[in-house]
Amino acid sequence: MAAEEARMEAERLEEERKRLAEDAKEKARLERESLAAEGAEKSAIRAEIETLVKETNSPKSADELLDTYAGKEDELLANLRKMKADQESEQARLGKVRLKMEKAAAERAEYMAFMKSQE
Repeated sequence: MAAEEARMEAERLEEERKRLAEDAKEKARLERESLAAEGAEKSAIRAEIETLVKETNSPKSADELLDTYAGKEDELLANLRKMKADQESEQARLGKVRLKMEKAAAERAEYMAFMKSQE
């Protein structure tokens, strides 16, 4: 009877060891996937920052900004996105002003031609 109990205990311990080994493998797999996803996310963030730095003609390089905002990359992205939106808004406003100036110049030229024809 004692031998039977010892055998059952050994089987139980072996099953527990196998379960723990499988759990460790699964945990390692999940950690690898998590690190890969985190790396991909960081790469995407860096790529967007580099693009925004170029588009906004930032006086600092992407590397300088990433060093300054280490750990606060989301804040950096928000600032660069706002800077880009502000610049686009300003460009749109300037475009409207240019159109008005061109229209005024055309009207002036038309008026001057009319006045010359009246001489």
